[in-house]
Formats: sequence, C-alpha cells, structure tokens
Amino acid sequence: MKEEFWESFSPDFGDLSTFKPIYQENNQKLKEYARQGYTIDGYENGSYHFVKLEALDFGHQKKGRLQYKITSSTNNFQYFPNKLVVLFPYQDSTITTSASHRMFLNGEVFPGLEQSVPRNTYILTLADVNCITGSFFLNTESYPDYIAEVQTLIKEVCENLGVIKENVVLIGSSRGGVGALLHALVGDYAAVVNDPAISLIYAHNNDEYFLGDMISDDLTESLVPYFRHDSVEKKITIISSDTSKIFWSYLQKLQDSRIKIINVDIKHRHKNGFSHHSTITGGMIPYYLSQVNEQLLKNDLAIVEPPTENLPVERFDIGMPMVNRWFDIVYQNDVLTLTRTAVVSQGDQFNFILKKAFQMGQEYEIEVDIITEKPVHFIASNALNHGQGFVAEQTTKKIIFNSNNCWALVGISPETIETGQKIVIKQFKIRQISDADKFDFSIPHVNQRHFWKQMATEFLASYLYYREGSPARLNFAFSSRFSHEKARYSVTLTVQVSNDVEKFGLLGFASNRVSRLSEKDIRKDELATLSMIIDFRKRDWTGIGISSQGVALNTKIDIVEISITKL
Repeated sequence: MKEEFWESFSPDFGDLSTFKPIYQENNQKLKEYARQGYTIDGYENGSYHFVKLEALDFGHQKKGRLQYKITSSTNNFQYFPNKLVVLFPYQDSTITTSASHRMFLNGEVFPGLEQSVPRNTYILTLADVNCITGSFFLNTESYPDYIAEVQTLIKEVCENLGVIKENVVLIGSSRGGVGALLHALVGDYAAVVNDPAISLIYAHNNDEYFLGDMISDDLTESLVPYFRHDSVEKKITIISSDTSKIFWSYLQKLQDSRIKIINVDIKHRHKNGFSHHSTITGGMIPYYLSQVNEQLLKNDLAIVEPPTENLPVERFDIGMPMVNRWFDIVYQNDVLTLTRTAVVSQGDQFNFILKKAFQMGQEYEIEVDIITEKPVHFIASNALNHGQGFVAEQTTKKIIFNSNNCWALVGISPETIETGQKIVIKQFKIRQISDADKFDFSIPHVNQRHFWKQMATEFLASYLYYREGSPARLNFAFSSRFSHEKARYSVTLTVQVSNDVEKFGLLGFASNRVSRLSEKDIRKDELATLSMIIDFRKRDWTGIGISSQGVALNTKIDIVEISITKL
C-alpha cells in the first residue's frame, strides 16, 4: 500500500468542505481512505495529498503514529518533585488541509502554559493522530490500539522524567477534554477537564469530524468500560455549566466515583449552542488553570492551623513554634518536646519568635534547661542566610550571649538533628545583662538610718558622710559575676573627695572580719588611687570597701573606678 498519493475531487473547494455529506461520493471515498489509515495533509493544483498516518511528521517527536512534544516550566532548580501535565488538544478547524493544524494545532495548543504551572512541571502535548481530523483519542477500526499506545507513552515519559503517578495531571478542553477524561479513567490519573465534547450529536448531520459510522456520536458509550465505583478520591474534575446546551445533558451518564462536576454560573451573549461551548471553554481558563495547579500541587501542600497554646512566661521567653515539616511539636506536662521527623532539610531553619528581640551590642544571659542526647546548635537570626549561634547541652544552665546584631528569632537547623532525636525544653529564659551586672562588685545602697547618704552622680557611685558613726563602712561586695581562683589579686580604687582626708583607708571584707589593707592622704577635688593585694589562698574575701575613719562630716566621696586583677 502506498505511503502517499494525490487525488482530485469534484466539486472542489480547496479544503475539506469538499468532503461534506452533501457531496456523498467524495465523503464516502474520504472515509474509505481513512479506514485504510490515510489522512489529508496538503492541497496543491486541485489535488489533495493523502498520507499514511505513520508517515506524518509534525516536526516534533514521534513514536509510531503518535506525535507529541515535551516542554517544561522553569526547571533550573528542583523546587518541587517533577510533575507532568498531559495536554490533549481541542479542535480548531475541521476543514483546513493541514493535518498538523487539525490534529495538533501546529503544536500551539495552550500558549503560555509553561509560565502558568508550578516549576519543575513538564508538559506532554499529544496530537490526535487518527482518521481525518482525529478520533477524540478513541480507538477505531483502523487504529484499534490507539488508547493502549497513548497509555504506554505517558508511562514511558514519566519514567524518563522521574515523575511519579501521583504527580501526573491530564488536561484538555472540548475534544481535548474527551481525551483527558478517557485516559484519566483508563490509567486512573488525576485530570482537569474543561467542558468535554462528550457528544457529537450536534455535528451528526454535517459529519463535522468525518467520523460517522466510525465511532458512536454519544462518546460516553466508549467511556463506560473504564468506569469505577470504588474510589473515594475525586481525582477527575469536570468544569462545565448547565448553560452548555450541547454537552451538559450527557454528563449525567458519567457514572464513575472518581469524577466531580463543577457547574459554572456563566452568562452568554448569543443563543447558539456552540457559542455557549466556546464561551465556557474560553471564559473559564483562569479557573481551569487554578484547578490544574491545585491538582499539581496537592501533594506539596498541607493545611495547618497556628498553635493555640502559649508557653508560660515565667519559664519561656520564646513563643510557641509554628507547625512545620521538620519537627513534631508537643507541649505537655510543662515541657516543650520537639521530635525530628524524617523530612529532608536543605538549609532550612526551624524558628522560635523571641518575646523581645536581641539588640546589637548588648549582652544577654540565656538560661536553657533541656534534655537532649546531643548538643543543640541554636541560631539567632532574622530568617536570612546568616545569624549568630550558641550551643546548649544537657548540662547547660546559663549561656552568655553577646549579640552582634538585632535578632528577632532563635532557630534550630534541622540538618543538625538526626531523625527521631528528641529535644525536651523545660525552660528558655533570656535576661539582658546590665552594666551593673557586668561589674565585679555590687554597689551598696544605703537607707535613711545609715551614716552615709547616696547621692546622684556621674560616677559609679557617690556618698555623703552626714551622720557620725564609729566607724561607718561601705562594703562593695563581689558580684555574682566575679569568679575567683585560689590566687593573689590586685585591687585598685579611684576616688575623689570634697574635703581633704588623711589616711583614707581601703578595706578588705572576709566573712565577719574587716582589714585595712591600704591607706593614703587625699586632697580635695583631686583623683586619688589606692591599691592593695588580697590573697584567696589565705582567706575567703567577700568584697572591698571604705570607712568614715578620718573623714570629716558632710564630706562627699565619689567612687570613680574599682577594679580587680589576678596576679
């Protein structure tokens, strides 16, 4: 049998209207050639070019009779697992002599679709290569394995692109809607179908698609063998409207538990039934795309609710963390438990919101009480790609944190935590360390019955000796910050006095014992520094101080500086 040939017909209109039923001889001859596996692809000098379906070439990819192309969305990074949209073409013109146009719309079935689907989505666009204008992807006498070959191609493309079945969505409008619906039923795929042309009754008299006597006008009859009634998942969405005069009535014949039908309340400018169909398929594109994307992303989305619990403020200066994929979070029995899930992390961070942000240049004491098998690396950040870390271990109680920036979050990198590892947080308190906290000494505060009166000052402290005592001492005890070793230390005190003082003394305090370890004559309004040595190997010193001995009444003493250094 020849691969191609040319033939003339009469009457001749230069397109496929030459073969309408009114020209019975032409119509019957065309259908006979279709049964032999030919279609028309071209017209020149009054002759029509008949070509075997296998010999057609639309300039894309081929496998046997099948013609298709594969395009993709932006895939320069693996944002999502690979996905596949299988796009079946609608019917544009049934009379053009271009087979590529009739069967494939020249490959331009849905321009811009690549920019309208999620990243990492591939698009397999199929031509309806059967008979003269296509067979709505149904088997025919001349192509009895059409459905099986399309199913095989979809599976092969999925294997080659690494797409699992759950991430495949079949789509199409009108004729393409029938193809998508058919193959979703056959292969148990998800599908979004836009007003499928499931009946050709409207085109019967004109034999619009040159399919009379080849397939039933009621296309739902061809779908019945693939119906199922045992599925609880509505994975096939049909968008239509009860204003669709041509096809709506036939939807009631789609008795499959996988199908859900959406009835769109859309108005029409014209009364013609085919005009209604084009209004629905064209006017519903935004909603159609939204349904397609919902199906494509359904395995990547999870509906979550913000936590209703609040961590007790007396033990936590962090907020209850938001639900996330890396940790199971439970607050129970007064502890917060984080359990690492098996979800792979790629540079992600699980964050707590701080009740009060860390400020740049400030020092903080973080009291963390946790139970953990391995150290936990916390990161203070603003959710950008940099931050400042600190480590908490099971034995950790207090951590000194010098903030080098303003940080509003404290997080944990999931990559540093093994699957199944639990982190039990009993307490997470944060205290900003004041200048006084950073001082190795405590500034004594005096009451009204004391011999000294505390004065407003620009120095560390200022005191007025205003009531005589025998002697009246001020004890600058070591602060909790000061930690000493069994060693000798040098202590210096710088003061300024409002009256001359002879033999002004620097005292050392140890339990109930006070020792004068240094003394010096001081002149009025001049800075003077006294020094002494204390030895913690010999005595457990608790602080240093001054006394009123030699000080005239109503003398003000300014404490300018105190320091202690290990020798």
